Amino acid sequence: MYRGRGRRKKKKNPHQAHVNASKEGDISFLREQVQMGFEIESPEDSYGNSLLHLASEHGQFKVLDFLLLNKADVNRKNKKGSTPLSLASQNGNLEVVYHLCQQAGCLVNLSNAKERSPLHLACQSGHQEVVNCLIEHEADIHSVTKKGRTPLYLAAFSGHLRILQTLFSIGADIDKTCLKEKTPIYGASSKGHLDCVNFLHENKGNIHAVSNAGYTSLDTASYHGHLNCLKYLHENGVDINQPNKSEKTPVYSCCSHGTVECLRYLHENKADLNAPSKIGKTPVFAACHNGNLECLQYLIEQECDINQANQEDRTPVHAAAVQGHLVCLKLLHRKNADLNVRDSKKKTPIIAAALKLRNNVMLYLLKQGIHLDLEELEEHLENHSKTKSLNPKEAMKHARKIVRYKDVTDIFKGMGILRDFPEDILYLIADFEMNMEIPAELSPSLVDSDEPESPSRDSDRAEERKSRKRPGPVTWLSNLFRRKSKTQRG
Repeated sequence: MYRGRGRRKKKKNPHQAHVNASKEGDISFLREQVQMGFEIESPEDSYGNSLLHLASEHGQFKVLDFLLLNKADVNRKNKKGSTPLSLASQNGNLEVVYHLCQQAGCLVNLSNAKERSPLHLACQSGHQEVVNCLIEHEADIHSVTKKGRTPLYLAAFSGHLRILQTLFSIGADIDKTCLKEKTPIYGASSKGHLDCVNFLHENKGNIHAVSNAGYTSLDTASYHGHLNCLKYLHENGVDINQPNKSEKTPVYSCCSHGTVECLRYLHENKADLNAPSKIGKTPVFAACHNGNLECLQYLIEQECDINQANQEDRTPVHAAAVQGHLVCLKLLHRKNADLNVRDSKKKTPIIAAALKLRNNVMLYLLKQGIHLDLEELEEHLENHSKTKSLNPKEAMKHARKIVRYKDVTDIFKGMGILRDFPEDILYLIADFEMNMEIPAELSPSLVDSDEPESPSRDSDRAEERKSRKRPGPVTWLSNLFRRKSKTQRG
């Protein structure tokens, strides 16, 4: 029998009682089940964890020992490729880790689906004693993950200095890069772990190394706002103006991510605030594109050019309009930025905002006297919709609604009743004005005619009324207001 599209009920796990017993350490229940002939390898949870996985993850040593005595598979993997040893190492269950390592046939270096070994997981989680135990049982300190990260890299990236020192003392490479050619110093800088950066540098780690995209450790410290690492790297000789492969400098990175304190430090140390990228985007453009008002304010205070265009002739005003960052656009306007400039495709900021359906930007520009040419917008929409998933008809309807909303507010303001209508009601009236008609009996333009109706022309008048477009609510209210004003004056 069909019962509709209701949410499917999850199937109940027939072995839920065994799963709970392993998690909670109920060894008596498991012992009874085994005596009754129960197979301890058969039950698993929704993630593919066996009873041994669950006991290892939750640190239930007695259950673990019982399962191992009953020949549970110590190297079994769950759906994510993790072994019981992996889960125990990640959670820092030292006693469990040691007992598993002692088992015959236990593979200490068996990795999960992301090729992370138990040592990787312990280093990332910061479990020093577990790391020592795994190293004693011949864990590979040079193994790499799917992204090429070594245990030492993960220790530096996660800020675990003691583990970092341990791995270095037994011969781990402190300059071993991952697949993106990022060094452990780069990883530590990106997270602001100054103690790890300092240790690696003191032990001859390369602080000038760059990633495959050309980013330095100083660049990533600037981007993520780690001022302490930024100062340390600069004081030790890293160039604050070194661009990446896209020719973006650390100043550009600060403006992209809004790290104004780092931006201020770079400027105080003579960094170039106007350096453009490979395609001509300046830090001002980056701040506007990402809506970082504080960075934009600082750049304007330093008299940076707010009208400098990129290779496509797009200015910071275009960037703020396209992304809908109204506060940045208002600041640019106050500083006399050109609101009507055109890019290489002849798009003005208001056209660019209309193509992205940015209501707030379109309305602001209309209030500043910027004209929205709907015919020009329609031409741009035809070209834009070929490459973007945008419905031209919906976009045009949207633009007309915003223009009409501006007219509605102007009319209501002139009538002195603008404050009586919330914004959502004004939008609704603008939508009605475009798409709906007021009945003839409610329309002042048809009801209040002083000319008497001729009986002979009744049928002609009726046909004319049917074909004539009725005035919308705004026109009706406006006419009504004028009629009342005339009555009061009379």
